[in-house]
Amino acid sequence: FGPEITNSTLLQALLQLMKDNEQEVRKEAVRVIEACLVANPLTSEQLQQFILPQFQSLGLDPAQPVRAALAQVLGPVAKALGRDITQRQLLSLISDLMKDEFHDVRLNVVSHAGS
Repeated sequence: FGPEITNSTLLQALLQLMKDNEQEVRKEAVRVIEACLVANPLTSEQLQQFILPQFQSLGLDPAQPVRAALAQVLGPVAKALGRDITQRQLLSLISDLMKDEFHDVRLNVVSHAGS
């Protein structure tokens, strides 16, 4: 898979899955982001342009498992983006998730912070 295929096909499918009506689909779509970072099909630019804009709505998702999955991938995403972009674009989301009423969400933020 090259950047062209990732941009034209796979990325758009992933974005649609993140907006799916079913919470399990949204959760798994979020969880696959980490695998995409490890396998390198997502660049920092793609993360910023396509994935990060979805994070705000996912952080407010009514389903706790979706928020927990998001909290789990924030560490690897922050590492891929670098310190400056993370501070500008993710810090408020991380702060909000640390105040989540469900302990799994808070635990995932903390336990995956250094990933």
